[in-house]
Amino acid sequence: MELHQLRYFVAVVETGSFGKAADRCHIAQPSLSQQIIKLEKELGEQLFDRLGRRIAVTDAGEALFPRAKLILAEVESIRTAVMEDVEEGRGRVIIGAIPTIAPYLLPPAVKSFRSAYPEAHIEVIEDVTANLIQMLVDAEIHVALMSTPVNDHRMDVERIATEPLLPVAAKAHALASRKRVRFEELDEQPAIVLHEMHCLSGQVNSLCEEQGIRQQIICRSSQLSTVLSMVSLGLGISVVPKACLKSAAAKGLACLSMAGSQPQRDIVAVWNHGREVSGLGRELIEEVRAAVRKSDAFEAADQ
Repeated sequence: MELHQLRYFVAVVETGSFGKAADRCHIAQPSLSQQIIKLEKELGEQLFDRLGRRIAVTDAGEALFPRAKLILAEVESIRTAVMEDVEEGRGRVIIGAIPTIAPYLLPPAVKSFRSAYPEAHIEVIEDVTANLIQMLVDAEIHVALMSTPVNDHRMDVERIATEPLLPVAAKAHALASRKRVRFEELDEQPAIVLHEMHCLSGQVNSLCEEQGIRQQIICRSSQLSTVLSMVSLGLGISVVPKACLKSAAAKGLACLSMAGSQPQRDIVAVWNHGREVSGLGRELIEEVRAAVRKSDAFEAADQ
């Protein structure tokens, strides 16, 4: 039994005519008649007596009519409720973000989003790039914030911002007092780095390879805050995203002013190519863009 069959049936009863019902439903009369016949066969009951050009509703039709009306009214109520929820922002957004982005962009974005859509439900999931990609594939999250490269044809990618990557050292480090430091001076300096599961680790490795720098890695950590704390204690240098330097863990650090071009990374919003981003999801991305514009750690991407 199909909803459109019930709709056609109700139209015939209310108009008293197959032709008028077809006009109301914007369908050819033969097609409407065929759907009514299919409905009668499925029910095993004749719904109308065909009396030449007239029709009469049978007992079975009389019994079905109020039930069909109730079903169609309920369906319309569901449709209206869904539309109201979407328009009034009562939906759900699950956003993923890599740990080196989430603490710096999501809190202000979520705060603004909640002000605009107080009845929306937001869930934030922090994880590494590979895991977030799999969550997008499995439809476990709606959108994710990460940095490039995103080499997966199943994903749509939209650039949000660029962020400088800054070499840092303890304020007491010999290089910290220099006005300009050449990249080659970082060669074989003791280094504190993120674990290789983080995309930032790969980005820093690529930067070092491009500059011909050999990292003397003395410690790896899975937490950026731990890296910053170790650097501030003078255990080594590191290359970190600019946004993290305003955190409490960054106290005692000095940014090394590098000669030459400034290394940076792209921040992107990513979603499953086969899944449309919801209206609320798009609004949350726009709030992330707004957070980027208000921060001096990022340069907003052109839309």
